[in-house]
Amino acid sequence: MRVSWTLAGAGTASVASATTGYLLQRRTADRIWEDLAIVPPGTTEWDDTTAQPSVAYAYRLQR
Repeated sequence: MRVSWTLAGAGTASVASATTGYLLQRRTADRIWEDLAIVPPGTTEWDDTTAQPSVAYAYRLQR
């Protein structure tokens, strides 16, 4: 499953210099967040190759 996002302020010098990457996490309903990957600044999509069919996931990025 491909996950995509838009970062507020993306493309600005402050965002680019503020971080060396983002932690991508996911969870299913009522579960704890699971770390999936560290994605570099400027990345706007990622392929979740471990997602299971018919399971709903929530995703988030953390600095």
